[in-house]
Amino acid sequence: MKNFKIKIKLSELLLFLAVALSSCSDFLEVTPTGKTVTPTAFSDMKGIRSAMAGSYYTMFRFYSGIYYAYPDLAANMVSLSTTASPASLALYNYEIEDLGAGYWGTLYEALVNINNIIEYQPALLGKYPDSKTELESIKAQALFLRALSHFELCKIYGQPYNYTSDASHLGVPIELIAPNFDHKPARNSVKDVYAQIIKDLKDAEVLFGSSSIGTDAKTKYTVTKEAVYGLLSRVYLYMEDWENTIKYAGYVIDRVPLVKGSDYVAMYRQLDNKETEVVFRFNGSKNQGKTLQTLFNLTYKTETGGMVTPVVPSATVDNLLLSLFSPDTQSSDIRYNSIIEKVTSGSSVYYVTNKFNVTDNDPTYEHFNPIILRSSEMYLNRAEAYLNKDDLSNAAADVKAIIARALNKDVADVTVTETNKTELKRIIENERAKELCFEGHQLYDITRRKQDMVRSITTSSSIQKLTYPNDLFLKPIPQRELDINPDMVGNPTVN
Repeated sequence: MKNFKIKIKLSELLLFLAVALSSCSDFLEVTPTGKTVTPTAFSDMKGIRSAMAGSYYTMFRFYSGIYYAYPDLAANMVSLSTTASPASLALYNYEIEDLGAGYWGTLYEALVNINNIIEYQPALLGKYPDSKTELESIKAQALFLRALSHFELCKIYGQPYNYTSDASHLGVPIELIAPNFDHKPARNSVKDVYAQIIKDLKDAEVLFGSSSIGTDAKTKYTVTKEAVYGLLSRVYLYMEDWENTIKYAGYVIDRVPLVKGSDYVAMYRQLDNKETEVVFRFNGSKNQGKTLQTLFNLTYKTETGGMVTPVVPSATVDNLLLSLFSPDTQSSDIRYNSIIEKVTSGSSVYYVTNKFNVTDNDPTYEHFNPIILRSSEMYLNRAEAYLNKDDLSNAAADVKAIIARALNKDVADVTVTETNKTELKRIIENERAKELCFEGHQLYDITRRKQDMVRSITTSSSIQKLTYPNDLFLKPIPQRELDINPDMVGNPTVN
């Protein structure tokens, strides 16, 4: 695998990153045989803790970059102007370039370290029996991150699970061990990739035992059993396994309640807020991950001689998303009146998202802490699953919980049709778009439903519609990977 050959060279860079995080000089050591991490690096608790910190950091780099925005840029809820970055515009306009190489490289880089943690953890169990609980937690966290990495890779480079009747179409290579120099894997089927994801998550669930999430906000930055349940719910949703979607979403809903009012806004902007429905997010503190803030929260006002001058933002909320908010509820819907902001520039009016306006940290360390899982998604997952099981009453109850929170009402005061499946489906899809906008879901929600990607007629993109199925929904396998690995197969059209 070409990127693994490169990653062995890049392990020196990963070493410096890990040292910066943990001050552990023996974190990674390259061996002549190509093994990225030697056993000596995992000979004590300090080594495996440092490796865990390094794994979190690599995953943070992935989510704090443009990937988190990609599913929205390539979908239909964002409008870009020509002043946006070339990378953003390329994704927005579906330009066929090797833009996915960074996604591939970063996640497989993370998998090298994660797999070494899993490999060497058993030896430390025998050496440090008093640290059994911590070591089992470390392995459980690593298994979750491995599952998450494979899940994201499969979404980027493989068609949705239901693309073929048996999910036999190509996914990505399953990587369970750190590679050597001769490692040239082939792509596994999407079915096999998902089977491994579920296995890793269920193994993690067992290792976590009876542990549960704490009340301290800091636990939101560490994988917990609730995070395992949340990711299982999402994976089963993509597989259209409705029973398990409902089961695992319920586990999270029972443990992590929705938040309301100011706590809802603080979930995005005040990252030390303990009243939050976040199940898991990555910590960007002092890592200065500003990419998403730059993309979605462009500074649309400039100070000139003490005067505030509005300027045109290069990324705005598209009219399609705005149209989902009913005019009679816009003023009371917290997602509209607190998360979307109206900007006036001359005679023009724009709307931008404020989801990522972090206000509680030192500007020197302005950062973005990407949300991966939260309980709102679980309600929407479960509502969709109930709907597909023709349990319209429970589907309506779950989506009403989301609407009631948004409008600051009691659930009993929200009316949603419970007899018309088509109408209820539309409501659930619209609420999902409004609730989870700009959090990395929209493109994948469109493709797993086998829908066309249709933008508003006012879109600034050269691509107004892509019909499903479509090769352009995939990123190309990096060309360098294809050049060096004869067993690697590219994606149609984009490669």
